[in-house]
Amino acid sequence: MNGYAGKKRLGRAPRAARAPVHSPRFVRASAFTLRNPFAPSVKDQATKSLLAVIEECDRGLSTSAEAREQIEEAVQTLEGLQSKPTTGKDLSGTWALAWTTEKETLWILANAGLFNTEAGDVITFPPEGAFIVDSSISVEGEQRTSFQFTSATIKLPNDKDIKLPPFGKGWFDTVYSSGSLRIARDIRGDLLICRKEGPPRKFE
Repeated sequence: MNGYAGKKRLGRAPRAARAPVHSPRFVRASAFTLRNPFAPSVKDQATKSLLAVIEECDRGLSTSAEAREQIEEAVQTLEGLQSKPTTGKDLSGTWALAWTTEKETLWILANAGLFNTEAGDVITFPPEGAFIVDSSISVEGEQRTSFQFTSATIKLPNDKDIKLPPFGKGWFDTVYSSGSLRIARDIRGDLLICRKEGPPRKFE
């Protein structure tokens, strides 16, 4: 007789039911981030930063290496945001120089006092004189404008004018324009930043 006869085979005891485990769900925080409609845009931030820096640079006469780096960074940001042509009607107007790297312009700004002049869009000789340069321009593309000087005149008191031979031509690219702020790079790579003062003015 088999020694195992009559013995009942015992099965495994049933496992106790496990309580359900709920794993935490990880979601990207950005999915629940609400955008602040009043937060400044990238363009507004870059514009504000640019204007704040150049305000301390005396139109380019006292620009430190750090300031130059900040200006270039802001300009590159705004240039990357420019999505439409900049050679349209918004280009026409009276623009005030805010900052530049042009050596000739900086020389005039630095030495204007020696000649009893005031340097601006038109160099004036108070109380009545001025040095006026006229030019013709033509649009060459979505950003590029070519120019050629056509006349130069020194206006003196009592309606006395001295005509000078015009010289010089070139082009500039308006890499950014907001209607009130214009940034251009010229044929030599110089940077020019201007703020709009109003509609075009004719100097005579």
